[in-house]
Amino acid sequence: MATQSPSSSTSEDTKKRKRDNSSCSEEDEKIITSFPTTSSTPRWKYEVFLCFYGEDTRKNFTDHLYVDLKRKGILVFRDDEALKQGEYISQALLKAIQESQYAIVIFSAKYAFSKWCLMELAEIVEWEEKKKLTILPIFYHVDPSDVRNQSGSFAEAFTAHEKDPKIDKKDTDMWKNALRKAGSIAGWNILHRYESIIIQEIGRRLSHELNSRFSRHDYDKLVAIDSHVDKMMELLDMESNDVRFIGIHGMGGVGKTMLAEIIYDRVSNSNCRFEGSSFISCIIENSTSAGDLSSLQKELFSTIMQEEIHVYNHHQGIG
Repeated sequence: MATQSPSSSTSEDTKKRKRDNSSCSEEDEKIITSFPTTSSTPRWKYEVFLCFYGEDTRKNFTDHLYVDLKRKGILVFRDDEALKQGEYISQALLKAIQESQYAIVIFSAKYAFSKWCLMELAEIVEWEEKKKLTILPIFYHVDPSDVRNQSGSFAEAFTAHEKDPKIDKKDTDMWKNALRKAGSIAGWNILHRYESIIIQEIGRRLSHELNSRFSRHDYDKLVAIDSHVDKMMELLDMESNDVRFIGIHGMGGVGKTMLAEIIYDRVSNSNCRFEGSSFISCIIENSTSAGDLSSLQKELFSTIMQEEIHVYNHHQGIG
């Protein structure tokens, strides 16, 4: 298996705005080949967008969750990593939301005091309504009803916002609506439960859904496949800039081909980071003669380039 992962960078060409100090989160048998995309607007760049209030959870729950998801090979956007401290930010943050499949929103006691958290949430809810992403709420030592009804600390936050002459009523109304919708989604309530258990549950759910979303197989009927996929995604390290060759070996019939297909389906479909990709099976069986080799070369080039490429002999294909 071979993949080439492009470097990721944040655009500096768009208009930039300074973020306030209460920012939300500052700070073998198969050959698989992919090439980086040159498109400036990929459909999905991230699998998960983390929305959280940094002062409450950055150095504890959010960081532990982030590390666990990364360990499973899940592509996560956390803006205190992608954007430097004190840096002016641009539309890159909103773009990251639009390019994510899931948004994990961590509601905490001071979450609603940050207008940046509320702005992020409004965008997340808007994008969810367009069926473009899935919201996974986490209620970090707050009651879900306080989020939905803007009571408790959320009421205090809106009292402060409504006194701020720089904040329009239409903005507070939009934020309240976003809180009502996101707070009504079933999620995880961290109150009398171990955080580590909840983090494991979230990681397992995301890993399973991401693997099964694009799989050509009846994924739910596969037994114990998630852990193998997680390990492969960790080895691939899709955020790295290098080229990796990964071999899958074992006895016949143990599922090597199926595992390779699942990984390919996820990488080629889930993260539109490549202009082209190709999955070629039965290499040994189909490469016994020069004619077979040129046929394989034609399949490889044609699927990557998405047009018919003629290869008349295997020497031409190598050149």
